[in-house]
Amino acid sequence: MNLESYFITPPYFSALAPFDFQIALSQVLRTHRPTHACLRTNQASDALLSSFVRVCQEFGVLSYVNLACLQTSIDKALEFGFLGVHAKASALSELKNIPSPLYSFYSAHSLLEVQEALKQGVCYTTLSPIFPTPNKPPPLSLDYLDQLGPKTKKRTFALGGVVTPHQVSLIAQKGLRGFASMRYFLQSLL
Repeated sequence: MNLESYFITPPYFSALAPFDFQIALSQVLRTHRPTHACLRTNQASDALLSSFVRVCQEFGVLSYVNLACLQTSIDKALEFGFLGVHAKASALSELKNIPSPLYSFYSAHSLLEVQEALKQGVCYTTLSPIFPTPNKPPPLSLDYLDQLGPKTKKRTFALGGVVTPHQVSLIAQKGLRGFASMRYFLQSLL
């Protein structure tokens, strides 16, 4: 299985002017060709939401939204045509509220959280941080990924501190579905 990739927008993306947002997003998608992309922000205008979905569709990228609360993400995903939602770690008990037409990601920080989220019906999890990441707890490490069973690995994306192609190849060797990152994809904008 080819390693899938998941671009998560950094906080400053949602503060960009609409045209600049489209240019930056298009450049990331054109350069890196991620399979998934998530608009992660506390709040977003209707114009920003529709622009994100449209640009993702243009590049054949599966679009997700992660807003301040899960129910708002669900409502906006359905309204604007996102493929799915990304739930924060604090929303573990709310995963059952995600309607079936939407795909779902959950932000896990332990093997137990990954297992519980998958049990509750989430499609995919991100597990983080795997590598050192500014302002985050100590990394779980690549070896931590060995605790995941084969079926769980097929639904898990490594996240946190993924910035180099070498790190991506190390993740691929672990048999995960993919990797997620902000900084890895943003290098094309620098």
